Amino acid sequence: MHPLAGKSRTIHPNPQMIRSDRKALRRAVLALVTFLATAHAAEESVTQRDARMGWWREARFGMFIHWGPSSVGGVEIGWDRNGNRPKESGGNRLGPDVPSVDPVYDNYHKQFDPKEFIASEWVRVAEEAGMKYMVFTTKHHEGFSMWPTKAREGFDISDTPWKNGQGDVLKDLSDACHAKGMKLGWYYSPRDWTHPDYGQGDNAIYDAFMTRQVSEILTHYGKIDAMWWDSFGEGDSIGYWHADRFLALTRKLQPGIVINNRCSFYVETNRKGLEADFDTPEQTIGNYQIDRPWESCITLVGQNWSFKPGGPIMILDRVIQTLASCATGDGNLLLNVGPMPDGRIEPRQVKLLREVGAWMMRYGESIRGTRGGPFRNGKWGGATFKDKVVYLHLFPGSADTVVLPKLNEKWVTAVNLTGGKVAVTQKDGRLSVQVPTHSTAMPETILKLTFDRPVTRVDGQVQLAMQPDPALQGLTEITGAATYTASSLDPQWSAEKDTLLNGTCQGNFAFHTQEEKDPSILIDLGQKKTTAAVVIENRNDMLQERAASLKLWVSNDGKNWEQVWSATGPQPRWVAVPERRVAGAIVKGVDARYLKLGLETGELGTLHLRSVRIYGH
Repeated sequence: MHPLAGKSRTIHPNPQMIRSDRKALRRAVLALVTFLATAHAAEESVTQRDARMGWWREARFGMFIHWGPSSVGGVEIGWDRNGNRPKESGGNRLGPDVPSVDPVYDNYHKQFDPKEFIASEWVRVAEEAGMKYMVFTTKHHEGFSMWPTKAREGFDISDTPWKNGQGDVLKDLSDACHAKGMKLGWYYSPRDWTHPDYGQGDNAIYDAFMTRQVSEILTHYGKIDAMWWDSFGEGDSIGYWHADRFLALTRKLQPGIVINNRCSFYVETNRKGLEADFDTPEQTIGNYQIDRPWESCITLVGQNWSFKPGGPIMILDRVIQTLASCATGDGNLLLNVGPMPDGRIEPRQVKLLREVGAWMMRYGESIRGTRGGPFRNGKWGGATFKDKVVYLHLFPGSADTVVLPKLNEKWVTAVNLTGGKVAVTQKDGRLSVQVPTHSTAMPETILKLTFDRPVTRVDGQVQLAMQPDPALQGLTEITGAATYTASSLDPQWSAEKDTLLNGTCQGNFAFHTQEEKDPSILIDLGQKKTTAAVVIENRNDMLQERAASLKLWVSNDGKNWEQVWSATGPQPRWVAVPERRVAGAIVKGVDARYLKLGLETGELGTLHLRSVRIYGH
């Protein structure tokens, strides 16, 4: 008996259902080839393609959902299965000695009973986040099907305790999306590491199996708006895997569907004839690309696609900046959640998505329905535009003044959507924008610029200027030969610990404490000095592990400490001006030998910083 046997059906090494009539299956594949050849439609015009892609471009923001029995173990979907991975190449291959089955992972489905799964709740969460489409994993690389497929026995949703084997996740989700007008896409992996015929011989048997599965998910659930293929394993995309036929089948079964670019061997992404409609940069923000649609797929929790208990989660600012960076680059963001084994989306993810939705309610006009540009974006932010309006997205700490490339249109008005005054001047067609100083406390500043006629794209670079920080005027850096010790130090992340005080860190952070109560670092200046300001760079990435409740204490003996500054919230960079009360008055600057930076949360936590520089008189 195959170890993937379900409670009521059995997988055999030579499944009767698949192999009982090889000639019939081969005839089915041949019939498919003939069908697709005769059904091939004429090439779309640009106008037709733009119309078909219209809803997708308009949406800009969608929800990716990776869910399946792997959630029972809190492990990564597919990739945490310790079993053979046929047809994988390079680092994806586990080696010849790996067993063909994983007795733990391959049996998670026997415990999968998501009694709290309510598809309409998922749709509501997506709506509240400001998302306009959802993409769900129907089958991942390990081969488990989240619907009661007729193409394979013993390894699908009907072989779980959920609803006594009568459930269908795809039906529940498609019904809920259709009821709310939410656009719906299916993720489907052509890879199938547990299927006995995957990549065997001429692959005809697996072709027939996959044809039947794709036909099921594209004909049994009403209108499907997007097909998100993942890649085939090693082998020629057309000559062996026949990816072109599956793309044609997809379009035939769901006319008007939007398709991504991964229906191929993964090293052949965007092979001519298989590139479909849009590109899919993964776990990174796509480059500024206006000649072809693209969509970044990025995880909300760490690098984990499926449910990971306690995994590090993105902070609100980074979600918003990531969304803005995608939009200003003329792309979409498909933000991934991994529901829990009981079927609920994790409460902390729901909370964060609602916060994103509140931001979208106020500023969504600058994202949805816009195009990226009219000029190239960058780390400073970027712009979106539609008709006569340009929305300038400015990230905190990137620049004090932004000078835009010369536009063909005349600027008329400027409004700061995020609040406060805005100073804009135009000279020789170039706009100079002064970034409001209070914007450092926000995810981004959004300026709405109106012009006298519809805006057109331009070449040219944005020029950035930073004014000297007033708090550092007249000060000298006194970090010098200072040293520091940490309350703890995670050895896994200590390679750059010596760069913390000299500003040469090349990674996301210079040091990382272990999880503990009140993590902190103690800096010894060597002797008593007057500290007038401390410039602190926070962890430079997108996770919620960035410091937020940072505090600064001073001491002359290293034992008795006085708090002289605290952060008001997470920032990419702080200029901490220490102050103390003397005789009822506030005095800025302190005389001390020791400085201590910490969180003092009283709860288990970690502290990550990228740079600390100390300034005095």
